[in-house]
Amino acid sequence: MSGTSRRSLFWTIAGMFFLTTVIGSLLQIVVAVGVLRPLEAREARSRAELGAASAAAEIGAIRPPLKDLQIHAVLARIRDRMDFRGSSIVYRGADGMLTTEPQLPRSFRAPGTDTTSAASDRDRGRLRFEVLAERPVRRGAAVIGTVQVRRWQPRSAWGFWETRTAMLFVPFAALASALAGLIIVRLLVRRLRSIGDLATRVAEGDLSVRIRDTSGDEIGRIAEQLDRMTERIAEARASLERNERQRRQLFADITHELATPLTSIRGFAETLLDPQVGVSPDERAKYTRGLLEEAARLDRLISDLFDLARLEAGASTLHPERLD
Repeated sequence: MSGTSRRSLFWTIAGMFFLTTVIGSLLQIVVAVGVLRPLEAREARSRAELGAASAAAEIGAIRPPLKDLQIHAVLARIRDRMDFRGSSIVYRGADGMLTTEPQLPRSFRAPGTDTTSAASDRDRGRLRFEVLAERPVRRGAAVIGTVQVRRWQPRSAWGFWETRTAMLFVPFAALASALAGLIIVRLLVRRLRSIGDLATRVAEGDLSVRIRDTSGDEIGRIAEQLDRMTERIAEARASLERNERQRRQLFADITHELATPLTSIRGFAETLLDPQVGVSPDERAKYTRGLLEEAARLDRLISDLFDLARLEAGASTLHPERLD
């Protein structure tokens, strides 16, 4: 296997965790935009409706002439009581003039400045507002102005991450990472378990099992080497079984070859020693030559067995020659 085609398990895990991070971030955005922000907006509008109604009633109850300080006091009291997080409450007179400056949210206010300073004006330039609630201020039957509750938001899309609800998405990211880690561990455990199963079956004598892991990473290379090792063990066992069959056949042939001259020798000897069998001198000479021939044959067989033993022990080597 060449070095360019080898992959590391590290990059697999790193890629999975990178993919998990992306999926977790997308999940955070979906949950924030689709669930949490609508709930937060609904709660803010409900609180804004109550605050605007209370402010309109209190301002309408003030005796004329209506002064800015009185309006400021009412709005500040309503704002503190209703806890308008990220919102401000303003009063606009019937002539269309904004008589009180909006209160910027604390998180967007420049340090050491108030709502009427130039720094606060620059802050408001980077913000946009949405009217959450608007109630008319009535004095009798006449409408003398309106009270609005405005929610201030950054003009940049990145302002979403500055909201307090963004902190709620951390558990979702942790959950997504944990699930991805669990999946990765399960995949690794499954691959390692297949290696363990191979080792168990090989130990039990089953040499036909294979892992067939073609991933190319560290575990895949180990599985490939184990498959090769199992194949070689299977080939070695087949060779041993073949040799054992040949050895048994050889022993059977040797037994037969040794038994033949021994039988002849025993027969000739018994005939010569039997007093009831009449043997002429020619026959005696014939039987004696048969004994010598069978003894020589037996000697050749024993010599061949010694040569075979030396070959197996490596004491001598064979030299093949071409024959007609």
